[in-house]
Amino acid sequence: VIKYEANSRGLAFAVKVENQILYVSRVRDFKDYEEKIKISDSDWKEIVTLTKAVDLSKVKDLKWPTEKRYYDGAAHANITFISGGVEYPANGFDHGYPPVEIEKLVNKILKLTEK
Repeated sequence: VIKYEANSRGLAFAVKVENQILYVSRVRDFKDYEEKIKISDSDWKEIVTLTKAVDLSKVKDLKWPTEKRYYDGAAHANITFISGGVEYPANGFDHGYPPVEIEKLVNKILKLTEK
């Protein structure tokens, strides 16, 4: 399971990736995800491959490439990987500017949520 969230004064966005489905919410303090998007077999295979390349033990130490969220230049984003019931959260980064180690994965997930 992968959970991604981005928040700022004008943005509230959350997505959960689980079992070939994207659960998406675009409201603050949501109780349940409003959208459910089925992931194609080829996109799911790519997500699985990109996820397997992530060293979960090092997720908390990922370095963000920008600091725009400190001056309202970008929403604050975070990603958490859940494997075997254990959560592996990242330190947080600018929405749209993920750490290079997870950049392809994050961008793939976000692209699939676009309408």
